[in-house]
Amino acid sequence: MAKQRRPEHLSQEKISAAQDNTLKVVMVSQLVSGVGLPTTILSGSLLSTELFGAESAPGIPAALSLLGAGVVAYLLGLLAKARGRRLSLGLGYALGGLGAMLVLIAAKFASTPLLFIGLIVYGSGFAASLHSRYAGSDLAHPTNRGKAIRVAFFASTIGAVAAPSLSKLIAEPTQSLELPSYAGPFILSALAYLFAAIIVLLLMRPDPYVLAQNLARFTGAKRSSATSQLFDRKLALFGGTTMFAVMFVLSGVMAVTPSHMAEAGMHPEAVQILISLHIAAMYLTSLVTGHWVDTFGAQKIAFAAASVSLISCIIIFFTPGDSVYLLLIALTLLGVGWNFGLISGSASTLAANNLGKNPQLQAKGDAALTFGGAVAGLLAGWLVTVTGYSAVMLVFLIIAACHLLFILFVARKGIGAQA
Repeated sequence: MAKQRRPEHLSQEKISAAQDNTLKVVMVSQLVSGVGLPTTILSGSLLSTELFGAESAPGIPAALSLLGAGVVAYLLGLLAKARGRRLSLGLGYALGGLGAMLVLIAAKFASTPLLFIGLIVYGSGFAASLHSRYAGSDLAHPTNRGKAIRVAFFASTIGAVAAPSLSKLIAEPTQSLELPSYAGPFILSALAYLFAAIIVLLLMRPDPYVLAQNLARFTGAKRSSATSQLFDRKLALFGGTTMFAVMFVLSGVMAVTPSHMAEAGMHPEAVQILISLHIAAMYLTSLVTGHWVDTFGAQKIAFAAASVSLISCIIIFFTPGDSVYLLLIALTLLGVGWNFGLISGSASTLAANNLGKNPQLQAKGDAALTFGGAVAGLLAGWLVTVTGYSAVMLVFLIIAACHLLFILFVARKGIGAQA
């Protein structure tokens, strides 16, 4: 029987060209949308404080954004499975831009309900940013998944680090619109997310997920044995738990730490610099993390993630709120731990489901970790008003320690070693 000839659009050259184009589009869109990543941390709390008339809700802005990100992440996965990555990513970024505009309107008219709605919708941009790492991996070879994820994360670094400086350029438009000065970054975020949406919708052709599905149907690639199905579920649980844990710890700590530093007397510019460097650590580390995951395996990098996160929490717990250099080390380590955990967890999730071509499973993982981040932010915000900052840090230190113990347990079972 003659071997079936591969269609022209599924030739190796076409697949390689499509993957190169996808990575370029992901990189550019992430670079642009990265501008919106620090806005909730830097400006959201100030907006809510002004509208609430009190300083008792430090975790609410981040929690609402993560809540919205969780809902949208799941919906984007369903949309990607039905219509492809291009439409799902474009819609996610566009909704993020819409959310930023709603926040601006809320700031203009001092509307707390509209601020809540705007922050929830604004989380769509973060959901799209997370979703993009899978778009870059649809056509990637299994041994290069970490590299593909690295591209998405690293590109976000430039925009995130540049955001505070770029915000100064829109001071005049903010004043002309008679908006509070701290609403300015949301103008920048709205433009960034809308521009990222346009880039994806116009340039992500062919759609990587649709092409990957066509290729899978042609080659008949599938995993159907009961053993593989069982191992996949365990591997997916390992990856999802790793991402959830690092997101939970980081979200809880960062929900209250910026306001704690300010209350301790740290200069506002120093607070801003520390947060920017923290965000840089979250994404810049991707330069090496993806390669390490491909080289050493997801399990070892997940262990490093749990260890670094725990060390960070220990340092913060024993450090005064005005100690710039110690907090610089601690927040940098916290960002590195998040990066290690998210990339190793993502690689495990990709390995768990037919070469990573199941957006619905990926979406469930993203929804779980962002919902967890929202709960952590609300928990930290409530605890800091009831018990104080030290008690909050002790809680998240214990959670980080439990995560490390979990990694050690699954390592003995051999789960995650092959991811």
